[in-house]
Amino acid sequence: MAHIAGIDDQEGGLAACTIVTANNIRPARVLADSFRNVYPDHPFYVLVVDSVQSVIEAPIRQLALKDLPTKLELLHLMALIYDEEELVKALKPHLLLALLERHPTVVYLDPDTRLYAPMDELRYLGQDADVLLAPYDVLPLPEDSLRPSSTEILRSGMYDLGFVALNAAARPLLKWWSDRMGFDTTVGPFDDHFSEQRWMDSASTGESSYSPPPGVWGSLLESSH
Repeated sequence: MAHIAGIDDQEGGLAACTIVTANNIRPARVLADSFRNVYPDHPFYVLVVDSVQSVIEAPIRQLALKDLPTKLELLHLMALIYDEEELVKALKPHLLLALLERHPTVVYLDPDTRLYAPMDELRYLGQDADVLLAPYDVLPLPEDSLRPSSTEILRSGMYDLGFVALNAAARPLLKWWSDRMGFDTTVGPFDDHFSEQRWMDSASTGESSYSPPPGVWGSLLESSH
């Protein structure tokens, strides 16, 4: 397990995070500031995948590949295989695993997100669920000319993984997910797994080697058509 310099081995409470490249740091700053406006006493981490130089200011916490609980040789190989977008997505479970070593509850948010109010759904973690996901839709989509269509949802996956919230009980899932991110996170017109998202469909239906116990899954953030 890599030790994050300047950070205690264990910290209580909620933490949030995102992943960016150095040339996309501005949205991460906006997201981090919005999170800290709502949760001023909780840390926000930014994993910058292609820089070890400081590109973001305290109190936001910058991480690098060396801070992840994964062999650097594998991470460097992933960086050679994937483009920037694919690498950012592939590293998501690795970052979540690292932060769960220090915080009981961790939320991942895509960098193009902005927080305006507390995430009240987090109260379900540890009570009704160990993982919270955001489905693209909670009702069947009508067959019309609007987007997204049912076919597009099938191709991209059931869940928008721009939001993932979980607690320590989700570590087996994250290990399963991270093991599949090594070389299967490509994005293209003929790819069936649409980066990291389709893997979560398999996990959440119990069709993979990871079988979540009853009640572990909560899909509590709704989107509208």
